[in-house]
Amino acid sequence: MRRTLLVVIALVALYLYSYFLVFVIGHFLAQPHPAWWDSMFSTRVNAVTAWMVLCHSAAVLIVSVPFAYLIHRTYGRHGPLVALAMTLTLFVIFALPAWRYLGDASTRQRVVTLFDQIKLIGVLPALVWLLGKLPPKQRLSGGEN
Repeated sequence: MRRTLLVVIALVALYLYSYFLVFVIGHFLAQPHPAWWDSMFSTRVNAVTAWMVLCHSAAVLIVSVPFAYLIHRTYGRHGPLVALAMTLTLFVIFALPAWRYLGDASTRQRVVTLFDQIKLIGVLPALVWLLGKLPPKQRLSGGEN
């Protein structure tokens, strides 16, 4: 019974994680970049690409932190494997089918896509692993340090 409950929790977490990822990434990318941002880059394409990578990275990190904590608290030492299984599932279902369209993409688009996929696969398991490495009193337990 406990194993079934843990599987159900993982599936619900996977669904919510994917939902919030799409929502927050879309929200962040819809925001216009600051006026001063363009002056930091040699071309507008470089400025826009860098802004998109920054927004995507921030969104993935912001969404992943609470889920990493939930996974760490629920699955303990198995948490990084559960998180990796979740992110690989998302990659296989959502990202991998679209890779066939990268054949005609520019080198820049291929690099950005590869970097995005590495983030999506690696950030959540890395955060869960890092939470497991914190000393017990610093694991966001709410207790006094």
